[in-house]
Amino acid sequence: MNRGKDILLTLGSLAFVAIGIFLLIKGDPEDRLMALGVTLFFGACALVGGLQLLPHQRAALDAQGGLTIQPDRIQLAGMAIAAIGMAVGCGIFAPIAASENRQVISLVGYAGAVFFGLGGVFILWRVFTDKPLARIDQDGVRTFGVGAWSLAWRDISGVSSGAIAGQLFLAFDTDTARILPTAGPGYTLGVHGSRLRFEDLQSIVLDLWQRHRDASAPAALQH
Repeated sequence: MNRGKDILLTLGSLAFVAIGIFLLIKGDPEDRLMALGVTLFFGACALVGGLQLLPHQRAALDAQGGLTIQPDRIQLAGMAIAAIGMAVGCGIFAPIAASENRQVISLVGYAGAVFFGLGGVFILWRVFTDKPLARIDQDGVRTFGVGAWSLAWRDISGVSSGAIAGQLFLAFDTDTARILPTAGPGYTLGVHGSRLRFEDLQSIVLDLWQRHRDASAPAALQH
């Protein structure tokens, strides 16, 4: 279902790109700046949709018995280019809207330019760093970067899956009596930013968690 939406996003955006290019070549010279904004903005949307269609990679345990989720540089570079394209497109729309006395649209355009521009810079920074997204091994689960967290298997009381805006994730329920009272109420992990298969991540997490549960179970319960 999500793949179908990505295809529709890509094809629909490419249609607007074609219209924008046509207007750039054949349209009124006074409208070419707007046509350029349309081309850049929807070109970025098409790139975002196309990136979601890249083939996924299988995930497997490494020699140390764990899985490190690394950011996919191709995908991140594409997302950075897309974000910058959207920022430029919004930056073109904003003054045009202001000149036509459409102040609300102009403010939205400027806000979009700042939002997507900063997002593009942040993504570019991630492209050039070697920091992984997360690590799952015999000790537990830990993430890296902004909002990083770490959980030992003994502190995890349940693992479930869900989705937000089409992005699948694992949610970890915690034994709050065993972790710091100031710890956050929710811990989630997905494969967004990498090209790993979510099904593989889920299988590995559940397997390692079950191994810990089996190893820590009282001897009387193991017979």
